[in-house]
Amino acid sequence: MGGAMKRIRFQNFNDLKAVMAILEKHNIEFTWDIMNRNHELHLGHVNTDHVKLALSSCNIPYKILDYS
Repeated sequence: MGGAMKRIRFQNFNDLKAVMAILEKHNIEFTWDIMNRNHELHLGHVNTDHVKLALSSCNIPYKILDYS
């Protein structure tokens, strides 16, 4: 596998829940740690272009971050 593992961060829990539904609809794999208070989904090695395309029609602010 190439590339760094990624995570996506949201401003609040409601945005996170809405995006979870969108990613599931587009069959994009992610994991979520219920104890994480940073409103993040773990994307692993998912192609972030697919994520950006799936989220292009929604107005939810997000940041895709590397694990460091």
